[in-house]
Amino acid sequence: MEPVIGHKIQIEVPEEYTYKNLMSQVLEILPENRYIISVPILNTTLVPIRIGAKIEMYYTIESKGVFKFQAVVEDRRKSAVPYLIVKRVSDIKKIQRRNYFRLDISLPVDIYDLEKQLILRGYTKDISGGGISLLSNKTISKNSIIFCKINIENNIYNIKSKVVRSGIWEKNPDMFEIGLSFIEITDKERNEIVGFIFKEQRKLMKKGLM
Repeated sequence: MEPVIGHKIQIEVPEEYTYKNLMSQVLEILPENRYIISVPILNTTLVPIRIGAKIEMYYTIESKGVFKFQAVVEDRRKSAVPYLIVKRVSDIKKIQRRNYFRLDISLPVDIYDLEKQLILRGYTKDISGGGISLLSNKTISKNSIIFCKINIENNIYNIKSKVVRSGIWEKNPDMFEIGLSFIEITDKERNEIVGFIFKEQRKLMKKGLM
């Protein structure tokens, strides 16, 4: 399924670039499998992906899943919103995507067991469409299945998750860093979280904080 105008996309770029995963957006759809996408920004600087570079583009379609295809950068243009013209050069594939762009942000989190009993409280260290890292003064065993309750822009999410790591936080031995992977999440929920991440990233870029 083709992306549409406004779709948030994650771009994986060639090895020559230090930063491998970037966020962008579809601005316009052209004939012959071509797209106009916004130039990604990192640390307030445009990332000018070279003409001819082969990239991979990932995007989510609600109720359908995550899709990807390969594209080639055909042109770069300057305007009020600098953009790239890319051409799709592979078939579109539906995938099970585990790696998502992560946003460093502190949000309150409650962790419950499967009987909905509160286990611990903490704050996110970072969040992505695939899970979170959180900090707490309590720990929980790796591989535990729990519910993660998090409030994002007044939307409450209760997402069944798996503890993929748990250990002492390197910056403070009195705190624990816990990694969660979402295992039961709707496409709508994931899209909302990814959309929030993209919006927050843009805010930080405008402030010169990314």
